[in-house]
Amino acid sequence: SRGALVRDALTGIAQTRTVLGHVSSVASHHTDFNLFVSDGRSLGIHESAAGRTRMLEPGVYALSNHLLDTPWPKVEIARQRFMAALNGPQTDDSFLDLLLDDQPAPDQKLPDTGLSLEWERLMSPVFVRAPGYGTRSSTLLFVRRDGAARLSEWTWDEQGGAAGQVNHEFTVTLPGPQEDIDEA
Repeated sequence: SRGALVRDALTGIAQTRTVLGHVSSVASHHTDFNLFVSDGRSLGIHESAAGRTRMLEPGVYALSNHLLDTPWPKVEIARQRFMAALNGPQTDDSFLDLLLDDQPAPDQKLPDTGLSLEWERLMSPVFVRAPGYGTRSSTLLFVRRDGAARLSEWTWDEQGGAAGQVNHEFTVTLPGPQEDIDEA
């Protein structure tokens, strides 16, 4: 299961590059996935569909059902709205509003992913509502510089209505700039 990749990344204490190297070596045993990994000092991603692992510089990235920063309208809109939310009061609502955006893209901006025009329209919003398919959860993770973290996740039913919410507060031990992380 791809879930084991996440579990292994979370329970290990290895550097980002080491974890991503392991993920890359076993990726072909799984259906396509994208996995972000961070050790608190660096951030990287493995994109199995592209067979690519790369380290990411500080910045704002956006991901949908393809590769990181694929220039789909919903990815571009979400990135712009996320950057705007960063400049305002950083509340759950300011970020959740952008994740709940269900406005479809205009036909002339729809990507050509191989779906029918009807399905391209249904898949084009940030928040997808389609027969038998759609956004089922939205997650926010805030980690402060001191390691205080809060994870909030909302679940949605088949019609896109609220089905539940969970909140977890915890502390992340972040390595200092001079700390070494043992290789696993």
